[in-house]
Amino acid sequence: MSGERVCEFCSSALPEQRGGRKRRWCSDQCRWKAARARQKADVSVAGIASEVAATAVLDSPVITAQVLIDLAGRIAEGRCDGPEWNAAIDATIGLHRTLVARMRRLNGI
Repeated sequence: MSGERVCEFCSSALPEQRGGRKRRWCSDQCRWKAARARQKADVSVAGIASEVAATAVLDSPVITAQVLIDLAGRIAEGRCDGPEWNAAIDATIGLHRTLVARMRRLNGI
């Protein structure tokens, strides 16, 4: 990559700009959605349906990335070794396979 800046919410390329504060979002809509995602993230997860919590995370590429980074760190540290983590580990392996297949298709491999 050539250091192209991307929207913190949707990961779209940000338009070039001259001077001023660097843009963080590609549009007012993404800025608003990012604010809503931050508000949702500040709310305690206790009592929130898992589907609602999962949707709130997956609606934000930034939060999704942070969850994946944290999960990778926990796996590396051996903090996800119990049988209660088997479903999460299986899903992570499935995600890896899906990403590899997609990258192969995109790169013509």
